[in-house]
Order: sequence, then C-alpha cells, then structure tokens
Amino acid sequence: MEFHSLRFFAFLLAVLALHYSLPRPLRRYLLLVASYVFYGAWDWRFCGLIAASTALDWYVALRIAACDDTKRRKAWLVATLAANLGMLAVFKYLNFGIASFCALTGMDPESHLLPIVLPPGISFFTFQSMSYTIDVYRGHIAPRRRLVDFALFIAFFPQLVAGPIIKAIEFFPTFDRWRRPTDGELQRGLMLILLGLIEKAVFADHLAPYVEAYFGAVAAHPGWLPAVTGVLAFGLQIFFDFAGYSDIAIGTALLFGFRFPANFERPYLAGNVAEFWHRWHISLSTWLREYLYIPLGGNRGGAWRTCRNLMLTMLLGGLWHGASWTFVIWGGLHGAYLLVHRLWRAHGRKHLSERCTAQPLYRLVCWLLTLYAVGLAWAFFRAGTLTDALAVARALLLPQHLGASVLPVHWLPLVGGVLVVALLQEHRALLDRIDRASVLLRGCVFAGLLIVLTVFAVTDQHVAFIYFQF
Repeated sequence: MEFHSLRFFAFLLAVLALHYSLPRPLRRYLLLVASYVFYGAWDWRFCGLIAASTALDWYVALRIAACDDTKRRKAWLVATLAANLGMLAVFKYLNFGIASFCALTGMDPESHLLPIVLPPGISFFTFQSMSYTIDVYRGHIAPRRRLVDFALFIAFFPQLVAGPIIKAIEFFPTFDRWRRPTDGELQRGLMLILLGLIEKAVFADHLAPYVEAYFGAVAAHPGWLPAVTGVLAFGLQIFFDFAGYSDIAIGTALLFGFRFPANFERPYLAGNVAEFWHRWHISLSTWLREYLYIPLGGNRGGAWRTCRNLMLTMLLGGLWHGASWTFVIWGGLHGAYLLVHRLWRAHGRKHLSERCTAQPLYRLVCWLLTLYAVGLAWAFFRAGTLTDALAVARALLLPQHLGASVLPVHWLPLVGGVLVVALLQEHRALLDRIDRASVLLRGCVFAGLLIVLTVFAVTDQHVAFIYFQF
C-alpha cells in the first residue's frame, strides 16, 4: 500500500474517521491494527517477522531495566542486538555474502543463491527497535510496560516502511501527552502531504525514465555531459522521491497528532559534505552518529581513531542502504569526503582570511564542489554494476569528449525554479509564511498545488518509492 495510491488515501480517511470517533484509550489499538494491515498489504507473512522482533525487544528492555548486574544487562543487550542484526544479515546480506564468495572462488552464484524475499522497511524498523533497547540500557528512557504501546511505536504506519527513523524519546512524549492537532497543524499536515505527492509524482517520477535510460545503458551514452546530466537527474530523483515520502509520512502523522522532526532540510544547498549530512536523511545520520560513531569513540582518542571511526560509520551506513559493493563504495566516498573536510577545516582553511571565506565567490565554489562530490558518489549508489559506476566516474573526472545531455532542455529552468523555491524556504521560511497568510491566500496556494498535481502527475506508470528496497 503505497502513499501515492488511491488505496492508501481511502485507508487513511477510514483510519482517521475511526481514530477521532473512538475513546482515547482505544485509539492505540486501532492504530496498531491499522499499521499491521498497512504493512501486511505487501505480504501478510511479514507481519509475523515484525511482531516477533517487537516482542523480543520489548521483553529484553524490561529485563535490562529490572537487572542491577552490569554484566547481565550487557548480556541482554548483546543478545537483542545479535538477534536484530542476525535478522538483517539473513534477509538482506546473506545472498550478498554468497555472491561475493562465489565471485572470489569462481563459482556460479545463481546456483547457490537462496530464495529470500526482502521485507519492506526491515532496515528502518530494525534500527528503530535497536535504538529503543540501547536507550533503555543507557538509562535515557524507561521501558514501556504495555506491549501495545511499544508495538505501535515500532509499527506506526506513516513512517514504518521508509522512515523517518523515530527514536522512542521523540515518539513517547507525544504519545503520553497526546493532544488534538490544532487547525494550523492540520493545515501543515495536509500541505506536507500535498507537497510530498508533488515531489514524488510530478518531479521524481518524471525524472525516472531519463535516469533509467542513462544508467540502464551507460556505455551507450559516453561523454562528460551525459554523465553530469544523468547524475543530476538521479540526484534530483532520489531527493524528490525520498523527501516526498518523508513529507507525506510527517504530514500523515501530524493529522493523528504525532509531531515528527524533519528528515530533509534542503541538502543540495549545503556548502560542504558535513553540512550535507546534517541536511540529508537527518534521522539516519543522527542514528549513525548516536548509536555507531560515538560508541566507536567518536572524535576522542586522537586524529587516527577519529578518522577510523568516521570511515567505519560511513562504510556501514553505505552497507545499510543495500547489499552491494557499490553501496559500500558510496559510503566510503562520503567517509573520504568528510575526512578531507575535517583536514581542510583544521589545517587548510586557517590560511584563508575570514573576509575571504565570507565572499560569495568562495561560498559558490564550495557549493559547486560539494554538489560535484555528492554527484560522483551518487553514480555508485545508482549504477547497476561496479563497471557502470566506474565508467560514470571516469566520465565525470577524466572526460574525453562532451557528448549530449540526457535531460531535455526544459528541465534546466525547472531545476532553476526549484533552486529558487529552496532558497526562499531557506531564507524566508516560505511554509511558515503561508501558514500565517490570509485564508484567501492559503486557499489559492492549496488550489494551485492541487492543479499542479492533477495536471502534471505521472499516471501512466507506477514507480515505487526508491527507499522501499532498503
């Protein structure tokens, strides 16, 4: 059941109507049942997997909280982490390991791969559940005594399949002190849903054929310009696709009175890669920092250990996205970028005056370099094979001729228009201004967005959300 389907909106209207007609104590049961119906719409057998994972982590968290012995607490934590990571290993990485072993030994992988189906959103709800038990172990939160409450936290349908990854410390304060959303919050929720649908159906899905045409036949499009425009098309597609999903998820949750933090903050306006990761998939980058980078030692213990911890975090972050060496390389590239940024900030930038770094030309150069570096990494994220990814990288870094753009000319002013809107939101808080505008102006904005969605949305093909595969 996907967010950009009529089936989902019929489901959403029905759940909303029941939610606000039932007494408050019963709403948690309604939302839990609705969430399992939503998840089971792909394959009902996956419901057993998420239920088993939920029950295990709920029980273990209670045991950790009740235990005073440090070694036993750690043993319980290690057991649940092993169970969760083991589940990910089987469903997501076992065939990857088999294929890699076969490649090293010269064996035929097709005859050894197992018929494993990847459950939707397994990486998201596993990370969310792990963060809960870790926070209970650290003493940051108290365990939930009622299984239904914890089960709803894990399975809440707006963010179940592709995030944002919500921590218990963000979910349960709203849950425990729930209040009906204000008219302004309902308006913001509807606006986010509408914007998310436009991002997905008007932008991402229109870009998808150009991305597929290039990355599906890289050798047929040699040259620098095809590589740049192909990578640009994918960079825009994945942003609009995933930011659109996140906006719909956050807006839908807000209609039920749950307030989730933003998952994207205009990442392509970032002036360096560190800033990019503060703006892109914020819930994942926060998770990796709090539950992987800092436990590894963070920036404590000297420069070498900091570099090691940063690189390990990004390599594992790349592997989290997909069971392929191209994803590992994507993570490694971002790790290398972050290391270069740290070195520049510590040793290189000090040779420049404050006046120089404040100049518009300096900021423009930093922005363009960041976009190019992120685009180079996107080539490995999207390419179907390592050979194709390396071919795109060569075309970007060592071009031999210009070639022809894979994007039509009319996309250039559209990209420019999107950049202008992003800048307005960055510096003028455009959505907040719309919220405070007159009823007439707000009505015109909603009507205009509905017209854009109705006229320009892709309706002749079904393009699944990209992050469903993770």
